[in-house]
Amino acid sequence: MALTGTVKLHEWVKDMDNPVTHNVVRPDGTEETITTHPMIELEGEVIENAYVIIKMAAIHLDDNDRILEEVDDDGNIIGDITSETPRGETKNGYKLNIRYNIYDSLENRQDKFFKPKHEIDEVQWVEVPDLNLGGKNLIEFCYDFIKTKTGFGDLIND
Repeated sequence: MALTGTVKLHEWVKDMDNPVTHNVVRPDGTEETITTHPMIELEGEVIENAYVIIKMAAIHLDDNDRILEEVDDDGNIIGDITSETPRGETKNGYKLNIRYNIYDSLENRQDKFFKPKHEIDEVQWVEVPDLNLGGKNLIEFCYDFIKTKTGFGDLIND
């Protein structure tokens, strides 16, 4: 399975034309004005005959500890702190990590598998509602997610 069609890549860059200033009060009471540049999304490269394949998909359990280590100002462990979370309630579901390759043609995918035009590690963790994945296998679920991303909506299953 793969996705084919047009991909319109987007990138996040600092908006150097519209700086934002903030007044920051430090813990010692001093005040300082800092300038930051907000991030904006820009349209990037357009790949007309894109061929997209999932290279890796991994499901991770999102969980946390109930008992945390208490440390002093020097970072030395001085004891344990038990959170208010009841035992058995720490599990936060599952998240998915995806890596996919974009080739500029089927021929390049077949001839140069290890030299894609782009190899993308999805920066966003994908929430997995349940491990049944809506009746789909893991790869189908990932392809459906990719088609929902900005610039990937024109892709079709191949």
